[in-house]
Amino acid sequence: MEKTLLKILVLEDNTFFAGLLSESLKGKYQAQVSVCENISAFFKVFDDSFDVIILDYFLDNQEKDTGKDVLHKIREQNVDTPVIFLSSMDDINSTVDVFHDGATDFIKKDDMFFAKLSFTIDKILKINELQSEMEEISEKSKKFKKRVAISFSLGILVLSYLLFFY
Repeated sequence: MEKTLLKILVLEDNTFFAGLLSESLKGKYQAQVSVCENISAFFKVFDDSFDVIILDYFLDNQEKDTGKDVLHKIREQNVDTPVIFLSSMDDINSTVDVFHDGATDFIKKDDMFFAKLSFTIDKILKINELQSEMEEISEKSKKFKKRVAISFSLGILVLSYLLFFY
């Protein structure tokens, strides 16, 4: 199976932090990282081809939209790409809300955020790998069942022929 390049889409309004995050992700995962600093830029590049989406919870924008609003728009498009939130806040209610809305993780921007982010991305990659293996096994199982059915049918046909002519 051919290994594909990990594609990560980041929405982060802090330019310095976004650059640091992008370079760290590229270094650890050799990933293609697309960074957007506002919602309109995000939705210009957004599609379902990304493997991971990372959203800042609070965004500095005129509409006062949050990362949670962006998550809603993503899910409205029936895109189930894993979404990880990063935030400097430590509010349990907001954390629970985004999990209810379909977020994969909510990570506080602290000294350990990149280790936590890496752990979550590694889990996502492992789940994707296991899903691919399951799909492969399922396909092999279908082919096997088809062969068994054909063999069984041929066996019945041969048995009928032998019984008829002997």
